[in-house]
Amino acid sequence: THRQGRADLLLENLEAGDLPWDQVRAELTADGRQANLRLNGRGPRLDLAFSATCPTPLRTPLSFSLSGLSLAPAGGPAWRQQGQSALVVGAHHLDLDRLVLAQGRQRLELAGQVAPGGRVRASLDLKDFEPAPWLPERGLPQTTRLELGAELTGTLVEPVMRLRGRLHGLAWRRVGEGLVSFNGRLGGGELSLAGRVTWAEQPVLDLNATLGLAASLNPPNLELTAEGLNARLTGKDLPLHLLAPTMRGVRILGGRLDLDLKAQGDPGDPHLEGALALSGGNLVITPTGQRITDINLAFSARGREIVLTRGEADSGGHLSLRGRMLLPWKDAGLVELKAQGKDLL
Repeated sequence: THRQGRADLLLENLEAGDLPWDQVRAELTADGRQANLRLNGRGPRLDLAFSATCPTPLRTPLSFSLSGLSLAPAGGPAWRQQGQSALVVGAHHLDLDRLVLAQGRQRLELAGQVAPGGRVRASLDLKDFEPAPWLPERGLPQTTRLELGAELTGTLVEPVMRLRGRLHGLAWRRVGEGLVSFNGRLGGGELSLAGRVTWAEQPVLDLNATLGLAASLNPPNLELTAEGLNARLTGKDLPLHLLAPTMRGVRILGGRLDLDLKAQGDPGDPHLEGALALSGGNLVITPTGQRITDINLAFSARGREIVLTRGEADSGGHLSLRGRMLLPWKDAGLVELKAQGKDLL
């Protein structure tokens, strides 16, 4: 005789971390051969669906067959699972077979294993990802693509994480195409990062940084260590267009940056040293339509003090600026600015 059963669960207006759901519906059916779970979630930011099947009667290790996984961002096409994936859950181990999601040419592949004793191995591979639809306010070109690979090794108590990737297709009309490449490692009490921006096949920005940081997955924990921060950012003829994703309400038309900045010590109160210069800046304030041209700025940094040694711009008339700032790391900070203008619009 086969025992059969069915259960339905409906949740509405659910908050799961930072992800709200209007409705989540789960349907569980079982007979003498297998149990099947179907889950559907609908929210303002994401729609989710998947199915999981497990043989019955239930015995450890539990073996699930995952299929039909679908993730659809609000207003966007769905990422759909390709084929099936196996998930095995035991008392002291977990094994996720190759899980593949695709949307058009975009592809995400996941796999992972936690072995007895806490040894861990996992990987993530993202190909041809289109970030512009996910970040519409950042002004990224529609041609932008992200390639990303990550792997996790070591143990749950002392994990080692590695990351590598590149952002390409950063193409603006009349200004050429850029490429951002980066890699990082977290393990042994240190986070290290390195990145390079290339424009028109020439390197224009380099970042090299280390930070004392201890990580654990059991229990989940990140903790700064006494090693502190040691970072350097250098750039030559960096097109201002590459900063467009960080500047809301501004449409950048031109300009170049030169910089050499160092940061050392406590990451909450680092000691800065270096200089930054902007030449030939040209932009539009989007809400007002005001155009500002011939922007030329020069800054120097020492400790937490930033000094504006030169500031010139035109907007119908001419504007001159001088001043300094104490960054608000120890206290509320300080800003002193002197401006002189003539015939400004």
